Amino acid sequence: EASQADAVKAREELEGRVRMAQEALSVKTAESEATTSDILERLRKAEAQAERERDERSTLEAVQEAIEQERVAAVQRAEQAEASAKESQERLQRLASDMHEAESGLLGKERTLRRQLADAQARLEEAKLTVEDTKRRLEDKLAAAQAESQEAQRLLAVQQGLNARRLEEALAAARATETERDTLHRRLESLRETLAAERASAASLATESATMSPAATHGAADASTVSTAGADTARRSDSPALVDDAARREREADKLVVRGLRDEQRSAAARAQAAIRKAEAAAEAALRRSEVAEANRQRVQAEVASLRAQLREALGQVEIGKQQIGQLSAMLMRRG
Repeated sequence: EASQADAVKAREELEGRVRMAQEALSVKTAESEATTSDILERLRKAEAQAERERDERSTLEAVQEAIEQERVAAVQRAEQAEASAKESQERLQRLASDMHEAESGLLGKERTLRRQLADAQARLEEAKLTVEDTKRRLEDKLAAAQAESQEAQRLLAVQQGLNARRLEEALAAARATETERDTLHRRLESLRETLAAERASAASLATESATMSPAATHGAADASTVSTAGADTARRSDSPALVDDAARREREADKLVVRGLRDEQRSAAARAQAAIRKAEAAAEAALRRSEVAEANRQRVQAEVASLRAQLREALGQVEIGKQQIGQLSAMLMRRG
């Protein structure tokens, strides 16, 4: 059993080593594949470059061969002319006339080449002006895009400040509403205390009027007793009205306080909702302006990329014009 356990353990260790070796092999295989693909890509680029160089070299060789053939042909014609001049004077005269015609043709070709050279120089100057104009327009558009971006950022900052101030105003209005509600609650408590005092006074008056004797009231002889009894009688008759009036005033005060609290809460909620709606609308407007500024920035970047492509194309045309001018100058120098 111990041997089997050791064998199992050894097999597990071997399997772990095999897995590690396989993982390392896969990593190295991936690295070698990446390196191989990179080398192949470089080889393809080098072959393409070599192919272009071979094409250019073959073109130059073809031009040189054509020039050499033309030179050889001219030499052969000169030798034939010399042989013809030796043979006869007539053929010499004909050769002189042919040479004159050849010179006229060469002069015509020279004028044509000079005209082509002037045209190429004019195209080169025009390309330079186009490049400068493109650079200037590119700089102007970049400056305009930067100005629009800065303006959008400034407007966003201002709008954020306005939103913060409006939120603070809404919070202040809510706090003021809470303060007014507390004040109204205190007034309601004061009115209730006053009404309770008036109700207690009316109840005491009613109690006094109920406990007084009618015989003592009507049997008094002196004027003061009669007047006091009349006052008590009037107080007795007015006490229920006072109680009802006090209760009515309490109910009306409660209704007014509750209505005032409801109106104040509604107005405060409406003000807070209006402030929140204003803040949300301002935030949405700022977001829209930011989106418009971002779209303008992307549009300007696209135009900048297009102008850069046009600039590269114009520079390529300038290089082609320079090469043509160099070739024409070399041909004129060889023929001159």
